[in-house]
Amino acid sequence: MNAIIKKFHGFYAKYMHSNLNQSTLNNFEDENNLVILNRIKLLSKINIIFSFYYVYGNLKLFEDISDKGFIWTNIIIEAIGVVVSIIYLLLYNNYFRNDVHVNKRLVSFVLWVFPILFLGLGTAFGLNSQRITGSIDSYIIFVMITAFIFTIKPLYIIIVLIIYQLIFLFGLSQMNQPVYISVTNKIYTSGFVLFAILINVSQYKLNINQFNNNAKLQVSEQNFRKLFDINPYPLFIVRHFDGLVIESNKNAINYFEINPENMNDLKIDDIFIYPKEQEIMEKLKQQGHAYNHVVEIKVDKVYKWVVANYELIDYHGDKCLLIGATDITEMKKLEKELLKYATTDMLTGTLNRRSGIKYLQEMIKKAETNQLPFVVCYIDINCLKQVNDKYGHSEGDYYIIKVCSIIQDNLDESDVLFRMGGDEFLIVFPNKHENEAELFWQKVLSELNSFKEKPYALTASHGLFEYIPGSNISLEEIVNYSDFQMYKEKSNYKEQ
Repeated sequence: MNAIIKKFHGFYAKYMHSNLNQSTLNNFEDENNLVILNRIKLLSKINIIFSFYYVYGNLKLFEDISDKGFIWTNIIIEAIGVVVSIIYLLLYNNYFRNDVHVNKRLVSFVLWVFPILFLGLGTAFGLNSQRITGSIDSYIIFVMITAFIFTIKPLYIIIVLIIYQLIFLFGLSQMNQPVYISVTNKIYTSGFVLFAILINVSQYKLNINQFNNNAKLQVSEQNFRKLFDINPYPLFIVRHFDGLVIESNKNAINYFEINPENMNDLKIDDIFIYPKEQEIMEKLKQQGHAYNHVVEIKVDKVYKWVVANYELIDYHGDKCLLIGATDITEMKKLEKELLKYATTDMLTGTLNRRSGIKYLQEMIKKAETNQLPFVVCYIDINCLKQVNDKYGHSEGDYYIIKVCSIIQDNLDESDVLFRMGGDEFLIVFPNKHENEAELFWQKVLSELNSFKEKPYALTASHGLFEYIPGSNISLEEIVNYSDFQMYKEKSNYKEQ
């Protein structure tokens, strides 16, 4: 017999408490007990409120019934129920209201006693009803309420339900009823008790699984929170539909210099500048993530660059973006420097030949597309060799730099100067005509002639060519023609 009991207990524990350690089970019992205490509180209040109706019903509605014992038995049962409800509410207000400091022994005692009292009163109601109505409805209602409300350890509730069912069956057998009615009532009530047991066990199991899943979810959230906070890179959790920043780790707050007081209404657009926002949104829509996007950010009026990664996540019921950022500002600076070295003439600071020719090619395409003219000015610095020979190459470099400086000071923002090589330069004047370029050159020439700080004069020759859209002329021909015009001027200079 002991072996059978042990096997049953092992099966029961494995089925009801599968995958739960003792600590988790204890936490579940504590939380579940508090839920049941609140249910009993609600049940007690309902019982007290409706007790006046029960008294009225028994005294007025049943006043024509000759069996006064039926009426007074109902009133006594209800009075006991009201007294029990009042005692419980007093206990609840004094001992159970504070969830933190609940007396666990007292809780256990109440949860063990209350189902016995509640179902005992229900059984008494049911048996008393047999004297007049022969109805089993009140008993079945109490059985089902017991199953739904008292989702404590099912084995105990099963025992309570079975014991009271046996009492109820015995009571039915003592009633003066036709056999078929007595048998029918016994079968119906037994069926409902089995159904109530099934509901109680299922609900308890469901509550355990839900608690276990919530506990696992809570642990997962705690682990996520730890990883989120200790991550060495700035991280944000952003609500997807409006860009509101919900969470940010310490590195994000420090890196982006965010004032914690402004976190409540901070939006990611206040920090990130999206050059390809549509592309990012499209990737998120199709793939659920978007990785390795270079994004410009603004930190206290200073612009920086980061590589941002985006991942769509569900966070507390909201569709959110997990955004991670890696600073590449120094890399961008280095890239800018390398680009400068690759495109800039190191002596003068102007574009070098390669970049300048590329720009001129693009200018020809734009001129054809937009039907706008432009002018090319070919420049050759005069007497550079004489300056180098007489004053040295450092002075020759100064000569080149000074001439370029004067030219650049007079250029419009849209005009582009680049070095062709040696002492030769080229200017591109977008959307201008030859007469405008000539006025520019005369102004430059005037400044060159007024320079008296060195023992040599600053002079240069120039040649102009205006490109008209539809001219069907190549880049090489444009450069050669302007060079030819410059050479004619230089020849005249040498003859002077």
